[in-house]
Parts: sequence; C-alpha cells; structure tokens
Amino acid sequence: MATPIMRGDWTINWSACSSGNMPHNLDELIYATSPDILGQSVQVDDFSARHNADGSICQQGVLEFIPYGQPDDVITSHVLDGDIAVYVTPKPSPFANNRDGAIAAVKQRGWHAELCHKKNLRAWNASVWTDVFKDRPISDLSGGEMLSIYRIAGPTGPIAQSETFCQSLHIWMRLYDSYVVPPVDFRWYLDPADFSSRDSLSRIAKALLSRPAGSSPGLSPVTCVQWVYTVFCLALLFPPSEPILKDLSMLDSYGNLWQSSLGDLIKQDKPFLQEVPFKPYSPAQMVQAFLNTYCGGVDLLFCMQAGGVTGRATLEQIIQGACPPEYQPLIQAYLKRVQETHDPTIQLDEAPHGFLMPSCFFCEERKEQRGDGMCWFDYVGTAMQTGLLTRRT
Repeated sequence: MATPIMRGDWTINWSACSSGNMPHNLDELIYATSPDILGQSVQVDDFSARHNADGSICQQGVLEFIPYGQPDDVITSHVLDGDIAVYVTPKPSPFANNRDGAIAAVKQRGWHAELCHKKNLRAWNASVWTDVFKDRPISDLSGGEMLSIYRIAGPTGPIAQSETFCQSLHIWMRLYDSYVVPPVDFRWYLDPADFSSRDSLSRIAKALLSRPAGSSPGLSPVTCVQWVYTVFCLALLFPPSEPILKDLSMLDSYGNLWQSSLGDLIKQDKPFLQEVPFKPYSPAQMVQAFLNTYCGGVDLLFCMQAGGVTGRATLEQIIQGACPPEYQPLIQAYLKRVQETHDPTIQLDEAPHGFLMPSCFFCEERKEQRGDGMCWFDYVGTAMQTGLLTRRT
C-alpha cells in the first residue's frame, strides 16, 4: 500500500488520537476494505486526494493537514470564500448488501457539507443542519470534527477569489434565507437535486429574488450539500449586478425587496462561469463514483453485464433508497436502458435532475480529465482540531 505525499507544515499527533473513533495510525485513517463486488476485498485509500498542487496526477495520494482552533486560528489563512468543507468520518461504514450499505456507498466518507466564507477576519462555515441553520467560525467546532476542503479551479487557477465573487457569495447566502429540509430518514442523502443547468438554476434565482426576506420561496426541500451547492452556483452564475439581474427580469425585485437590507448591486458585467461546475449525478453515476473509489474504477456496465450480480444489486439498492415508492416500477426499466444505451448519465423517468452528495467534491477532485476550458475542484487540505496535530519536523 502506497503512502501519500504529505504537504504543509502539520501532521497528526497519533498519541492524541487514542480515544473515541479516531484511528491510531495513518493506514487506519486512509485505508478501507472494499466490498466484494469483483470476487475479492482489498485495502483501498478512500481518503487522500489525487492531484498535486500543480494539477498533475498523483496516484499515491496527497494529504495536507490544517489545524483549526485557538489560539492560532491557522485555518483562516488557508481557506477562501467559496471553499467547500466536507465533513468526513475517520473510519468508513461497512458496505453491507442492504439499504444501510447502499447509503454508506453513496456517502463514502462524506456525511455533511458546509460553505466557507470570511467574516470578521475569521474563517466561517455555513450550512443547513436538519431543521436549523448554522453559521459559525471554523475554529469553534468541536474537537472531533474532520473536514476535507475543496476549491473550484480552472486552467488559469482558482476561479472564485475576486472581491466581487466574495460579495456575490455573501449576498446569495442571505438571499437563500428560507428553506425546508426533506424528511430526516434513510433518503436524506439521496434527496433529488433541484437543478442541473444554468436554466434550471435561474428559476431558483428568480424564486429567491421575487419574495420578501423571510418568506417562503416555494422551493423544493434541500439538504446541507444542496443548499451549499445552490448558493455556490448562484454566486458563480448569477452575480447580483445590474446587467445580470436585468437579464433575469429581477432588477426591480431586488430594488424593491432586498436593496435596503443587502445593499447596492455589485459591479460585475458577466458571470464567473457560464454553466454549473458539475451536474448532479445520475443513479448510475453515483454507483460508478463508488466503483471508482473502492473497485479500481471498474466499469459499471461490466459489473452489470459480465455476471456482476453484486454490482447490479448495489445499483438497485441505491436507486431503491433514492426513490419514493411510486418510482419503484421504473427501476428495472432504468437498469435496462443503462445497459442498452451504455449511457450512465441518463436519469430515471420522471425523476428530478439527479443527486448531490457531500462525497461529490471528493469524487470530482479524483477525476483525471482536466481539459481546456473545464473547471474542477482542487483539494486544499483536511482540517483537524489543533490538539490532534503537531508541526512536522
């Protein structure tokens, strides 16, 4: 098993990790046992990033630990507005061939996502937590939280770091001030996403802008990662400036309903991006992301066609967990279409756009293709409480 390349000034103080659910060494932290989909179980690194700081592939993995907490608040100097923090479990859940195992496969290690931003010269995280909204300094987190942080980038470097993007992000965070969450049950992580393109996102933008603060925008329920990705994409694609709000036919709505509380429009003639960074995953893409991490990237269609009974069962379990009962008759038809078309991007008939999971950002970072004009998510580092880290010698 390869040892990841260590970046940065900090490493884990293993003597401080002797209690609770914390691993006792690096191998225990980064390695998990793969499910027996291909006839054998192996140890797989499902924790490390796969790209160096220059964007080149690093097959052995990359890790960088960043301390949060007082007295130094080191995390503030590492994060930027718009970074996305994914809460990860120190040890993954078992991948049993049942509904709980399917949920574990979708989550991988990511169980919650938050949006990083700067306020009062400190790094903060904001997100939906079931029926409450939390916005707090990262350094105020409890000592057991472990966060992997990702940043959007493109061929010329980080995309979201200008002052106008920061203004856009903070305005959209305040605009999305009223929401409902889906039922907190086994489908929490598999709630259908509400947009997959600029056009469908524009409808959310209009719903938020066309009502007074605190009133319901009438949008579908959102999970933590859906709220985070929605605000993030709104800030990138619809910065609240005069030309962009005029194009949305929302200029008067902002002036009448929001300007007194949110302030003047920002100076930005065009979007920071023309399209969403990545589309929510189809059911088949969710399973493929799982296979990429835990089964060496074996093709889903191979698992389904070449006697891969377990692969097909895993797909069925995840779809069943994702869909309400009225969609169950569509599952077999969906599997058949995926096999016939060889197209894992197709969606369930009549179902919404796909799915967003906190683990999406980990999966996006690990994608190898980074062509001209594309954007992707870089790994910033993994934040841990300062008492669990020590300076590297």
